[in-house]
Amino acid sequence: NQIMSDGYSIVCEDSSKMMTENRDYDVLVQDINIGDITSSAQNADVLRRLRNTDPYWNQELYILESEIDGDIDEFIIRAGDDLGWLGYFIGRSEVLKALHIYVFPEEKEQLVAFMRGIIQNQSIKELSIKTDLG
Repeated sequence: NQIMSDGYSIVCEDSSKMMTENRDYDVLVQDINIGDITSSAQNADVLRRLRNTDPYWNQELYILESEIDGDIDEFIIRAGDDLGWLGYFIGRSEVLKALHIYVFPEEKEQLVAFMRGIIQNQSIKELSIKTDLG
Protein backbone atom coordinates (compact mmCIF):
# COMPACT_ATOMS: atom_id res chain seq x y z
CA ASN A 1 0.00 0.00 0.00
CA GLN A 2 1.21 3.49 -0.72
CA ILE A 3 -0.24 6.86 0.26
CA MET A 4 1.03 10.03 -1.42
CA SER A 5 0.67 13.55 -0.08
CA ASP A 6 2.63 16.68 -1.01
CA GLY A 7 5.50 14.60 -2.38
CA TYR A 8 5.76 12.41 0.70
CA SER A 9 5.34 8.70 0.45
CA ILE A 10 4.28 6.30 3.17
CA VAL A 11 4.94 2.72 2.19
CA CYS A 12 3.43 -0.03 4.27
CA GLU A 13 5.91 -2.76 3.44
CA ASP A 14 5.39 -5.06 6.38
CA SER A 15 2.49 -5.05 8.80
CA SER A 16 4.64 -6.63 11.55
CA LYS A 17 6.99 -3.63 11.32
CA MET A 18 3.98 -1.33 11.69
CA MET A 19 2.88 -3.25 14.76
CA THR A 20 6.37 -2.84 16.29
CA GLU A 21 6.34 0.91 15.66
CA ASN A 22 2.89 1.19 17.28
CA ARG A 23 4.06 -0.75 20.33
CA ASP A 24 5.88 2.34 21.60
CA TYR A 25 2.50 4.08 21.79
CA ASP A 26 0.98 0.99 23.39
CA VAL A 27 3.56 1.14 26.20
CA LEU A 28 3.39 4.92 26.64
CA VAL A 29 -0.40 5.20 26.56
CA GLN A 30 -0.66 4.06 30.18
CA ASP A 31 1.31 7.06 31.41
CA ILE A 32 0.51 9.73 28.82
CA ASN A 33 -1.04 12.98 29.97
CA ILE A 34 -3.33 13.90 27.08
CA GLY A 35 -3.04 17.58 27.93
CA ASP A 36 0.70 17.36 27.19
CA ILE A 37 0.21 16.12 23.61
CA THR A 38 -2.46 18.56 22.44
CA SER A 39 -2.73 22.29 21.91
CA SER A 40 -6.12 22.80 23.54
CA ALA A 41 -8.68 21.39 25.95
CA GLN A 42 -11.01 20.71 23.00
CA ASN A 43 -8.39 18.57 21.24
CA ALA A 44 -7.64 16.76 24.50
CA ASP A 45 -11.37 16.00 24.82
CA VAL A 46 -11.39 14.54 21.29
CA LEU A 47 -8.51 12.21 22.19
CA ARG A 48 -10.30 11.15 25.38
CA ARG A 49 -13.48 10.40 23.42
CA LEU A 50 -11.51 8.27 20.97
CA ARG A 51 -9.70 6.47 23.79
CA ASN A 52 -12.68 5.96 26.09
CA THR A 53 -15.44 5.24 23.53
CA ASP A 54 -17.67 8.09 24.70
CA PRO A 55 -21.34 6.99 24.25
CA TYR A 56 -22.50 10.59 23.71
CA TRP A 57 -20.16 11.20 20.83
CA ASN A 58 -21.55 11.08 17.28
CA GLN A 59 -18.71 8.78 16.05
CA GLU A 60 -17.46 11.29 13.48
CA LEU A 61 -14.24 13.27 13.53
CA TYR A 62 -13.28 16.38 11.60
CA ILE A 63 -9.60 17.29 11.37
CA LEU A 64 -9.44 21.01 10.65
CA GLU A 65 -7.12 24.01 10.57
CA SER A 66 -9.77 26.26 12.13
CA GLU A 67 -12.99 25.74 14.05
CA ILE A 68 -16.24 25.34 12.08
CA ASP A 69 -18.89 25.28 14.78
CA GLY A 70 -17.07 24.23 17.95
CA ASP A 71 -18.68 20.80 18.15
CA ILE A 72 -17.08 18.00 20.11
CA ASP A 73 -16.15 16.24 16.88
CA GLU A 74 -13.60 18.86 15.72
CA PHE A 75 -9.85 18.42 16.16
CA ILE A 76 -8.14 21.70 15.25
CA ILE A 77 -4.49 21.21 14.25
CA ARG A 78 -2.23 23.75 15.95
CA ALA A 79 1.35 23.95 17.18
CA GLY A 80 1.66 21.60 20.14
CA ASP A 81 -0.52 18.82 18.73
CA ASP A 82 1.25 15.47 18.49
CA LEU A 83 -0.48 13.98 15.47
CA GLY A 84 1.15 10.61 16.01
CA TRP A 85 -1.02 10.29 19.11
CA LEU A 86 -4.10 11.45 17.19
CA GLY A 87 -3.40 8.78 14.57
CA TYR A 88 -2.83 6.21 17.30
CA PHE A 89 -6.16 6.91 19.01
CA ILE A 90 -7.98 6.94 15.66
CA GLY A 91 -6.33 3.63 14.77
CA ARG A 92 -7.33 2.04 18.09
CA SER A 93 -10.91 3.32 18.02
CA GLU A 94 -13.53 0.63 17.56
CA VAL A 95 -16.45 3.05 17.22
CA LEU A 96 -15.25 5.83 14.91
CA LYS A 97 -17.43 5.58 11.80
CA ALA A 98 -16.47 8.67 9.78
CA LEU A 99 -13.21 10.60 9.40
CA HIS A 100 -13.19 13.94 7.55
CA ILE A 101 -9.75 15.38 6.89
CA TYR A 102 -9.61 19.04 5.87
CA VAL A 103 -5.90 19.51 6.53
CA PHE A 104 -2.83 17.30 6.72
CA PRO A 105 0.15 18.04 8.96
CA GLU A 106 2.85 20.01 7.16
CA GLU A 107 5.78 18.22 8.81
CA LYS A 108 6.68 14.89 7.21
CA GLU A 109 7.27 13.13 10.56
CA GLN A 110 3.87 14.23 11.84
CA LEU A 111 2.18 13.09 8.62
CA VAL A 112 3.90 9.70 8.67
CA ALA A 113 3.09 9.13 12.37
CA PHE A 114 -0.53 10.19 11.80
CA MET A 115 -0.98 7.88 8.81
CA ARG A 116 0.67 4.93 10.57
CA GLY A 117 -1.97 5.21 13.24
CA ILE A 118 -5.09 5.69 11.15
CA ILE A 119 -4.36 2.81 8.77
CA GLN A 120 -4.78 0.48 11.76
CA ASN A 121 -8.45 1.45 12.15
CA GLN A 122 -11.09 -1.19 11.39
CA SER A 123 -14.26 0.76 12.21
CA ILE A 124 -14.18 3.71 9.79
CA LYS A 125 -16.83 3.33 7.10
CA GLU A 126 -16.55 6.82 5.61
CA LEU A 127 -13.31 8.66 4.84
CA SER A 128 -13.33 12.04 3.17
CA ILE A 129 -10.22 14.03 2.35
CA LYS A 130 -11.05 17.60 1.51
CA THR A 131 -7.59 19.05 1.09
CA ASP A 132 -5.00 19.32 -1.65
CA LEU A 133 -2.91 16.18 -1.81
CA GLY A 134 -0.28 17.84 -3.96
